Amino acid sequence: MPQSSVQTPDTIASDLLLLSARDAELRAVLGEIISSVPAAGLTNRVFRTETSKGRFFVRVPGPSLAGTLDRIAEAHNMGLAAEIGLALPAVYCNPENGVLVTRAQEQESLAPSAFAKELGTQLAALHGSKLAFQGHLDPDRVLAAQIKGLGSIGDIVAKVPDLSEVLRFVENTMGPVNTDTLVPSHGDVSPGNCLTNSETLLFIDWEFSAMAHPLWDVAYAALEMSFTRSQEQIFLTSYRDATSQPASWTQQDLLFMKVRCDAISALWALENARDLYTYASERCSRAVRHIGQLSRPFA
Repeated sequence: MPQSSVQTPDTIASDLLLLSARDAELRAVLGEIISSVPAAGLTNRVFRTETSKGRFFVRVPGPSLAGTLDRIAEAHNMGLAAEIGLALPAVYCNPENGVLVTRAQEQESLAPSAFAKELGTQLAALHGSKLAFQGHLDPDRVLAAQIKGLGSIGDIVAKVPDLSEVLRFVENTMGPVNTDTLVPSHGDVSPGNCLTNSETLLFIDWEFSAMAHPLWDVAYAALEMSFTRSQEQIFLTSYRDATSQPASWTQQDLLFMKVRCDAISALWALENARDLYTYASERCSRAVRHIGQLSRPFA
């Protein structure tokens, strides 16, 4: 089928045609494009693309990420994860512009409890793999840089009322978890970055991957998956059962990290897309609830 007849439900998919036309290596990998369906995303645009050479996922970074991420480290880390069966191997990767292509995998939904268990198992496998990822993710340093870069927050607080309380908390309680233990981490364990089928769960979009404290991935996953209390317990139990070393962190440590994850997510939204006030407000409100739990004594 001629490329001019490509089916594009969203006109933004035309970017893929332009990329293919300008990049001989990408064109050689994809072949003739038959159809390309864009998927929703906050920062990246992902196209499920059918071509003369098969089906692919094609990721095109959004403008808010231009020049802000280490694409060479991402490619390195993703390649290591693919070697142990935790990521789809890249068939094309351009660190300069962030375009990434993998073979498409058919996805099958798992029951919520089965998903929670498999996620815990796979995350423990990553953390216990001893892979040497490039990069270092320190949430306290990220928060400090975000707060400094935000400047005056008067107009923002009017739309995100809980932000002041969250920022006061994180500024007064930096370093709640021992940062001596660093493990290879995905950095963005969210529903859109997990592919499941009847056999396993794989992680995609490794752009925030780095060496980090294991609680970063654990807390972020627990928040972003919107687990019920019982599902979160299944996830945590599965992770602890599968981890190669006993987890040294406590429930209180986990809550501290949850607050930091939500604070970072909220500030990211305000930095990169200032119309995402609802997104930021929801995360700040959840952080305030966890701060309230931290103010109560633990058994």
